Order: sequence, then structure tokens, then C-alpha cells
Amino acid sequence: MQKIGLIGLGNAGRPMAERILSAGFSLTVYDIDAAAVDGVVKLGAQRAISAAQAVGDITITLVPSSVEVRSAVFGPDGAFEALQPGMALVDLSGTDPDCARELQERLQEKRATFIGGTIHASGAPAVVIPKGQFAIVIGGAKSQVEPVAGFLNQVAQTIVCLPEPWMPKAFKIAIILYSTTNNIITAEICAWLTAQGAD
Repeated sequence: MQKIGLIGLGNAGRPMAERILSAGFSLTVYDIDAAAVDGVVKLGAQRAISAAQAVGDITITLVPSSVEVRSAVFGPDGAFEALQPGMALVDLSGTDPDCARELQERLQEKRATFIGGTIHASGAPAVVIPKGQFAIVIGGAKSQVEPVAGFLNQVAQTIVCLPEPWMPKAFKIAIILYSTTNNIITAEICAWLTAQGAD
């Protein structure tokens, strides 16, 4: 069975670790917060003392932003040092498309696969992710996605594939922008109607 690494045990990372373990995979975890690692080790995960040590056949990064991803991958004792040909890095973090393009380009140096992705769930991550009630949108060439898809299909309820690693990041940002804009417009309309005397 594939060995899985998970870097990041925050709001989404901890529930993801629970989900991966419940699916029966061997999991090694790393987080800058040692207490967060302790909590997941008690559930059956293996402890890594650096991002590099957490690298497995498939390694997931699940941290807040591009800043933390670059630190975890390219920083001292980062995942990049340990990646070997044929391994895959799946970034489900809140990264931007440019970061995804950079990761794709740099991982080619290692002949490793980069898959960009995003998590989509209705409900609190701590509740829905451990139950597998979420979708993952991933991006990458078909030949690169297929070796990872088997694992992801056992973890998530739905997998949606796009042709380029940066695309899931761009689409999620677009959805957030649309939702935010729509909410602002709705609020302005309601305020105008109220000003007109509508209840």
C-alpha cells in the first residue's frame, strides 16, 4: 500500500489525517506545532520531525497559504530535499496559481509529480472531512493524476480532474470572488429597498 505523508495539521489538516488513517493508509505527519503532531500520532500516524521526513509515495501539503507551502517544500529540511522520481506532491493548501506553477516547474527537476488541488466541503472541516463528505478538485495531466486518483478516491466523496495543476487554485479564487461580489450586491440592493421604505 502507498505510504502517505501529510504536512500541515491545522483546521483542515487534522481532519484529513483522521480520514486518511480511517481509510487504512500508512501516514506520516509533520507540523510546526509539535502538539498537533502528538494528537495525530495518538491516532496511529507516524511522527516526522521535518517536512522532508514526512515525504512518502504521495505527500499532501495542507497549510494556509503560498508562504507556508514554499517554506514547507523549499525551506530547510523541506519536502523538496526528500522527493524522489515517481513520487507525487499534492498541494491542497490555500495557494495561488503562480505558486502552483512554480511547484510544477521545480518538481520536474526531481522527476516528481506535482498535483494542484482544492478541497470543497459544505460544513465544518472537523465534522465533514473525517467522514469523507467532501470533494477534491485536482489538476494535472491524465498520466500524472491516475497514480494519485486511486488514493484520493478512497479518501474523498468526489474527485474532479482539470488538465493543469494551477487550475483548481484559480477556479476556487474565482468562486470566492464571485460569492463575495454577489453578497455585496445583494446587501446594496437590500439597503436601497429599505431606504425606499420596503420592509
